[in-house]
Amino acid sequence: MDKLKILIVEDNSLIAFELSTNIEKMGHEVVDTVSTAVGAEAIIDQQEIDLAILDINIKGDRDGISVAKYLQSKGIPFIYLTSYYDEATLDRVKETNYAAFIAKPYTELDLRLNIELAKRKTMTLRPERKKEFYAYSDNKMVKKIFYDDVLYVKSDDNYSVFFTTEKKKILVRIPLKNLEDELNDRRFFRIHRSYMINVDKIQSFSNNTVILQGENIPISNSHRKEFKEFIKDLWG
Repeated sequence: MDKLKILIVEDNSLIAFELSTNIEKMGHEVVDTVSTAVGAEAIIDQQEIDLAILDINIKGDRDGISVAKYLQSKGIPFIYLTSYYDEATLDRVKETNYAAFIAKPYTELDLRLNIELAKRKTMTLRPERKKEFYAYSDNKMVKKIFYDDVLYVKSDDNYSVFFTTEKKKILVRIPLKNLEDELNDRRFFRIHRSYMINVDKIQSFSNNTVILQGENIPISNSHRKEFKEFIKDLWG
């Protein structure tokens, strides 16, 4: 995990821009930059994040320490980067399990060394988090499809249709091949040019068909051998 996905929580736009620039120069990805606790928590819920960098004194009625506690509940490490550290604030900071604390003004070396420290702590103390949902845009809203709710996905030209266990159909603007690459999850297996299934939902299968919650999904000739080898490893 050399490249980290980093969230910046900072209400000073100039500092946020400088942070973002420095982080990307280091080879990491800035997932987003937000200035409030509410905005931070929305991104945490919607995006995959490896590390957050938090100012304490931010906009809104909740500060960066409240964001830290939310990150902690999700198992995501964080670094405080702040000029706001009176005794009462430091007492609250000590109640959180932060990876590092950087005082402003900071140097690029401070930032680089502490991100590396946080990365090592993450790799040592926290197992690699497995993403459990697919995020997609719908009418300017970002929504989740939880993998465990998916029966199968069907190709529809440049779109993919998720069929769920609740008999819902969710249309997402991404070709099935691209979606397969994005998911990169062992639960999902391509059994046909037009179909990808959630193997956890398989009830039974034959030489030509897989049955998922009573629905018959065809296995194509080109995918049959690979599927048989896969299911042999999976089912024994």
